[in-house]
Amino acid sequence: MRLLLAALCLGAAGCAAVPFAGTHSSGERLDVITEKGPNLRSHPIPVFHDATYWYPAQGASAVDEEAFYRIAGQPAVAQQVHEIREGLVTQQTAGAWLLGAGAAVFVGGGATAISADEIRIHNHNHHGTGVIFSSVISAGVGFLSMLAGGAAIEFANMRMEDHILGYEQAVDAANQYNLGVERAGH
Repeated sequence: MRLLLAALCLGAAGCAAVPFAGTHSSGERLDVITEKGPNLRSHPIPVFHDATYWYPAQGASAVDEEAFYRIAGQPAVAQQVHEIREGLVTQQTAGAWLLGAGAAVFVGGGATAISADEIRIHNHNHHGTGVIFSSVISAGVGFLSMLAGGAAIEFANMRMEDHILGYEQAVDAANQYNLGVERAGH
């Protein structure tokens, strides 16, 4: 059981990382690149549809969203992106702990219920029914905790993979930066 708990915690904690935002200004234009492509949407049933993807870029290279706003001369917005990501990492970590604790309670409750039932059967009596019932309830609570922890991790992962701020804000930042670069060059 310790090995299972350690594997769950390590596996979930491995996803808790803020993307690298160390890109520096190269002096190239900032842009917001859009691309169309297929996307699998699975709610309520799997359906492929065309989706528009976008990402911030410096020249021809994609850059991290935090670095993009820092390069664009918007340190407060870059800090906002950083803080939101840190909150998502905290959510992932809390989800991992909830998942691990839920797994321990689930396994412990299930094992206790099975042991109590075996003792009850061996002794040919009905004593221990309360222990079985409470153990099954504990296992159920553990299972629900595992679900909640897994959901917290998945929602944070989905948000981390998506853009922290909106498309229009990124386009405005790129336009302001590029206008400033053009004015400085003339």
